[in-house]
Amino acid sequence: MSEGMRRFNDAGEELYGILRKNIYGSPLASRNWAKCRNDFMLKEMGKPEGWEVRQMLYEPCMFIITIEGRKTYMSCHTDDLDCACEDVRDGKSIFDKLNERFGIEYCNERYMLGVHRERWSEGGANFNRLDQIAYIEEAWEEYKGYRAG
Repeated sequence: MSEGMRRFNDAGEELYGILRKNIYGSPLASRNWAKCRNDFMLKEMGKPEGWEVRQMLYEPCMFIITIEGRKTYMSCHTDDLDCACEDVRDGKSIFDKLNERFGIEYCNERYMLGVHRERWSEGGANFNRLDQIAYIEEAWEEYKGYRAG
């Protein structure tokens, strides 16, 4: 556990919280999770190895992680992370650090936050197509028999 999150009483005894119910969905849950994740990334992740982790000022969900002069750009939205790395080894190292701390898993990079993403290059230009086909199909199944009026 991060030292910054530990609390002690006046006698120096460590205090523990008791979770009375699941906080997922609580208005504060995503804020508290983001604070925990960001504190780890900014204060601990890769520090012994000399990594530099910076959070963007005007885009707080974006981080630049520098490992031996190589940059990785990471976008974080709650518990979904997406990276663009100059070197694939850095992506693996970042994954390992996050996995060690939080227990994360790889998923299909074509899906993030319910958005299906396709990327391709053509004639020297890069393209992205974003859609929410799965959401639309799910909504159709739920409401296909509904008639307004």
